[in-house]
Amino acid sequence: MDAGSRPDRFDIDPLRGLVCLSLCVLHFYVGPLTEEFDALFGEAGRNAIHRYRPGVESFLVLAGLLLAHSMRPVPGERVSVGAYLRRRFLRLVVPYWAAVILATADRWLPALAGSASPQGAGWREVTARLFFAEEVFGYPEAGVGFWSMVVLEQFYLLWLGAFGLVLLLPGPAHDPWRATRVMAVLTVIGGLASTAWVCYAYRAGEIGALDGRFKLPKSAIYLTLGMLLYWPLRGGFGRWLLAIGVIAVLGVGVYTGRSQPYKALILAAVLVPLVHGWHWPDLWPVRALGFVGRRSYSLYLMHAIVGNRFLMLDAVRSRVGLSDWWAIAELVAALSVSLLAAMAFYRLVELPMYRRALRVRYRRPEPDLAARADYPDVAETPRSRAWDRAPAAPLVSSRRELPPAYE
Repeated sequence: MDAGSRPDRFDIDPLRGLVCLSLCVLHFYVGPLTEEFDALFGEAGRNAIHRYRPGVESFLVLAGLLLAHSMRPVPGERVSVGAYLRRRFLRLVVPYWAAVILATADRWLPALAGSASPQGAGWREVTARLFFAEEVFGYPEAGVGFWSMVVLEQFYLLWLGAFGLVLLLPGPAHDPWRATRVMAVLTVIGGLASTAWVCYAYRAGEIGALDGRFKLPKSAIYLTLGMLLYWPLRGGFGRWLLAIGVIAVLGVGVYTGRSQPYKALILAAVLVPLVHGWHWPDLWPVRALGFVGRRSYSLYLMHAIVGNRFLMLDAVRSRVGLSDWWAIAELVAALSVSLLAAMAFYRLVELPMYRRALRVRYRRPEPDLAARADYPDVAETPRSRAWDRAPAAPLVSSRRELPPAYE
């Protein structure tokens, strides 16, 4: 967010760290170490790791909340959708492209070593992944868990495209508040459409653990929940829209019997005090999660490549006949190696692109705002002041090279 247009700050880095670590544990647990953990804990252990930890639904709720925060109206400023897309391209897409290229090279490693590599991807497959169109052609994701990034970018393009069209309408073009309210209604409509699709797919027997070819229709409900949560908390409007969204998510949980909707609602409840300015306690576990959270995007991208390759190459336990309990040590080692790789990727790729993204100003000053007779004086309305009601919550770290949670 541009300097001078940050009326509120809230720190969600510890939550991002917790969610990212839980996803890494899931992917290692049900990935290369599946047989060992199934032998130790059976089906009950697998069910527990699926049901009782924050998952991708939490990641999507956070993403929706931050998108609504980035697009909030600010008196005296106008948002440029095109500039914001350029900033997101530098901040998210370029690091993702780097990870896709690394994942492609990783899949070709066996062939380069003289072994057959049936997983090696051709240029068509790689191109489809780079432009978030792998689902259209039926290609698998570049790395485990990468589908959620594809869903996020698809949602960004659709929502921001709709927002850009709304800003062309005569009324919303001169009133950012009206444009935001229109988008809030469209957002809840999109969430209800996603709800209907999830229920239909479940009834038709076509929905599993977020499987299927196109995942955005089944995942948009969580992204919209995050956006619908932000507007009542910081904008002073849309409470009934949030109520509709909460009922829809709860209905999906009741109808399907799945745990993801309930976990999304729990995270939304945790976010309420954070968005209002509540401070995390200054404890070392919170600081550790915040450290991981600030690098969570790099960890998300690297664990699928480095962590899984580490586990595939590790044959010490099976070669010397060690107990299956060593799988726990291997999981911890895979997490450690992935975090080290994430720190390197963060320094070399993510942080430089973040700094470049900050140069893209997507909020432009509106010097003649007060002179327009038909423009509501948003600086004097209770609703506009609602954006600035909560006290500012400083970030856990004051180091300038660490990107804020909401950037």
